[in-house]
Amino acid sequence: MLGWLAAGLMVATFSCREARCLRPLAMAANLAFIGYALAADLPPVLALHLLLLPINLWRWAQACREGAAGRPGVGDRNATVRHRTRARPSPPAGRARWTRSLGPRSVNARWPGPRKGGRRGPSRPGVP
Repeated sequence: MLGWLAAGLMVATFSCREARCLRPLAMAANLAFIGYALAADLPPVLALHLLLLPINLWRWAQACREGAAGRPGVGDRNATVRHRTRARPSPPAGRARWTRSLGPRSVNARWPGPRKGGRRGPSRPGVP
């Protein structure tokens, strides 16, 4: 019965989206698997969950600290949205602002227009 409880708790951890919810469930699953491994005499399972328990405890404490400090933490699913929508400072006057895909964008940055003559030449010499 303890093995089924441990398995159910493990499945529940995979359904969590936030680390602050996932880590306590993972620790409960670790404890249940430790009990199951002791009762069924399964040393590899015991060793694995004895190793995972302090890791889950450390990561849970880390997620709680970062969430309490107001920083986007491990368990904050809205951190990416807040990061993308954060206001950025404007560039100094007269300087080009570089964007990831478009290159410099400002009044002073000039880009050549489209090529005249329509069609570009062959990409390799001798190829029509």
